[in-house]
Amino acid sequence: MRALAWSRDKNNVEKLTLGSTIKWALAVNASRDPELLGYLKTSLPHQPDDVEVPLQDIIESCETFELAHIRKQATDSIEELRRKGSEASRNFAWWGQAGQTALSLGCVAAAVGGQATAEIPCVVGSAMSTAGLKYLAPSP
Repeated sequence: MRALAWSRDKNNVEKLTLGSTIKWALAVNASRDPELLGYLKTSLPHQPDDVEVPLQDIIESCETFELAHIRKQATDSIEELRRKGSEASRNFAWWGQAGQTALSLGCVAAAVGGQATAEIPCVVGSAMSTAGLKYLAPSP
């Protein structure tokens, strides 16, 4: 059951796929086996938060016989992760862009204020930040 936490992974396609498959398999089997569903219900309060949410979704789906949304949610999540890339990469890119924007605004403000000595540090800083973002970015 601990692998259910992988069904919510936002950085690794393999873990997301495996976790979603486990979630789907548990839901299908628990909908057909009342003993398994009972076991899932009794173990729910003893699970960590990252397992509790998908397990609660499984239990509710089995009780209402609405299993299709689990498969759709899994395929949508996997496709989104493949299309957009990992959350870590997206966050790194966003914060990197924010830092470069702040540096650029500082350079523009210095130029408007007549600070001619800031030109070289601005050009070098901009080039270094671009190179740093390229080489330090997490792998997709």
